[in-house]
Amino acid sequence: MSNETTQSEQSPLIERSKRKPSAYWLTRFVLLRFLGVVYLTANQAVPLIGHEGLLPADAFLEKVALYFGSRDAGFRQIPSIFWWNVSDACLANTAWVGVALSAVVVCGYANSIIMLVLWALYMSFVHVGQLWYSYGWETQLLETGFIAVFLCPLLDPRPFPRMPPPLTTLWLYRWLIFRIMLGAGLTLQRCFTTTKRSPSPTRSADSCILLRLGFIGSG
Repeated sequence: MSNETTQSEQSPLIERSKRKPSAYWLTRFVLLRFLGVVYLTANQAVPLIGHEGLLPADAFLEKVALYFGSRDAGFRQIPSIFWWNVSDACLANTAWVGVALSAVVVCGYANSIIMLVLWALYMSFVHVGQLWYSYGWETQLLETGFIAVFLCPLLDPRPFPRMPPPLTTLWLYRWLIFRIMLGAGLTLQRCFTTTKRSPSPTRSADSCILLRLGFIGSG
């Protein structure tokens, strides 16, 4: 009798432990879809860093190669596929490849290979984007995209594959969110402290408002 009671008490715990990993299937599905949307809107570079752009990437890479002594040394410091070809056609074609893969992810199909290619393409743009890609959310997107490589299976692209979401990657996302919120709070606190001590309160207040909008957009 006691054994039956013990088994009946333990059975809900066993069932709950079996169901626990599946509780994050929807989390992975939604996170990857939103990440695909962000990648889809982020591949716009030619008007900014093209040959006739505001900050041409080809001139930037030449300066980097000259500073570090060679193109190979520059690549080791700033890895990007555009070291081999930085023409406007290559920039546009790479952006369209990113758009196509992002659309695939938005439609519900993603695996580690697709997410790794998207991350590598976006990192290539970030490393040659100069001022346009130097904001905090660019680094956050790269980190988010890199963790997403390990969130989905290696080959299975189905929306709900057999492999459950690894709990380690979910904790890495929680750690990323914590760092973003902590960093935003510390920066705003430093901004408010500077506002009180600044001889030009209006200018400092404007800076704080811009910081607030930036963290709202990046968070």
